[in-house]
Amino acid sequence: MFQKLFRKNTESVGDANSQKDYLEYCKSIEQTLSKLESSLHTSDSPEEIAMMAMQTACEFYGADWCGFLEVDLDLGLWTPYWWHNVSPEDKTMDLLEEFGSAANLYRWVRAMKHNQAMIVPDVQTISEKYPDEFSLYGRLRVNSLLAVPVKPRPVGFLVV
Repeated sequence: MFQKLFRKNTESVGDANSQKDYLEYCKSIEQTLSKLESSLHTSDSPEEIAMMAMQTACEFYGADWCGFLEVDLDLGLWTPYWWHNVSPEDKTMDLLEEFGSAANLYRWVRAMKHNQAMIVPDVQTISEKYPDEFSLYGRLRVNSLLAVPVKPRPVGFLVV
């Protein structure tokens, strides 16, 4: 679903069908955010609020997983902090390990430093240009992703 939404919103909205699709997408975003906002008023717990936001992101994008990866740029390490997995059999810690190295993830480090989102609608498209990153995605069973930097404390990415 992410690939479909990404394609839809990067294409020209010139024809009537594209405009209608785009307006439906915008309406869906607005409804989703309104629903999330109203549910956030029921808790003061940062973890519970984060979990609601991650569950909403999974539902909206049709994603299997959403989580916050904490990043230490000085040490070149990242670790999963909180996450929501739609599968009842959560393998997050098995796949991600306790700490991962950011040594070969140049685009991720650059994205964090420049406060830019990482958008990879299809990991196959980066296999030759970024083989280390592609290899990591294969190990993690990632087909597509959207990662948004979060700063200043804690530093990390919200990843869908």
